Amino acid sequence: LIQQWTHYFKEPELKGAFIKPARPSITTDSLKTFEFQKSFEEYENFNFGYRGLFVKIKNSLEYVLFNEINAPDLTEGKDGYLFSSGSIESTAGHLYNGKEKNDSTILKIKFLKERIEKNGKHFLAIIAPSKESIMPEKLKAVSLKDWRKQNNYLDFVEGYKNNNIPVIDFCSYFKKINKSSSYPLYTKTGFHWSNYGASLVQDSIVKYIQHIVPKTMPTYIRNGLELSSIAKYSDDDFEGPMNLLFSLNQNQYAYPKLEMVKSSLQNYRPKIIIIGDSYFYQIKDFDILSQIFSDDSR
Repeated sequence: LIQQWTHYFKEPELKGAFIKPARPSITTDSLKTFEFQKSFEEYENFNFGYRGLFVKIKNSLEYVLFNEINAPDLTEGKDGYLFSSGSIESTAGHLYNGKEKNDSTILKIKFLKERIEKNGKHFLAIIAPSKESIMPEKLKAVSLKDWRKQNNYLDFVEGYKNNNIPVIDFCSYFKKINKSSSYPLYTKTGFHWSNYGASLVQDSIVKYIQHIVPKTMPTYIRNGLELSSIAKYSDDDFEGPMNLLFSLNQNQYAYPKLEMVKSSLQNYRPKIIIIGDSYFYQIKDFDILSQIFSDDSR
């Protein structure tokens, strides 16, 4: 109670997707309908002293003693690798949009591509791989059961090919280089491609655009690599929602040092528009594309 009233000691912050209840206002109507009592109880349960610490202790004990993960959509594979249950279901074809819906989406993308090209511009689609599609060997046997022949990925690969839509398929590419890669393309406790993997994706995108642009663009170089035992950026984005007292870090993380070639900064900077999801954030955070492409890019 003293901690709740005074907040004297700094408490660990809980991470994840949740809605923090606001302190309810008392009215005659809310008392009569018991809405105030219900809301106040929810508020108190969320804000009692040391709640964050107690949650982390509980989660840590259950993970160590019973291998239980108190976070929605998370499942543990082999060697401590974490995966999204929903992503596994999608990759395995259980969460399948259906051929008709996927074909409809492809036609919309084709329409967009044709309108863009009609105005003398270029269009490029990117396929980002799921973690389990690159390293299925890290899944437990139960997760590998009943993988279906048809899934959303195959529909889109076929649809892009049949409709002559330019695409870079990083699922196919990462599968080819995963075993031989010097550094992990996906980390043990990350959902998205690793920071190192994202840098390879950026290389490919920039090289593709330079190939179709007639003028020389600004360039960047890889000036070494920082190896770290501590995860940075989103390389451990599965860990936060688990709310443990300790880290599940892997042995080594790789962070490329990317630097612009100063003598090339006056080169032609084409305008681009990128529509992406959370996989694009690592590339955006490199802050390289903003120097290669024009300021009015979006």
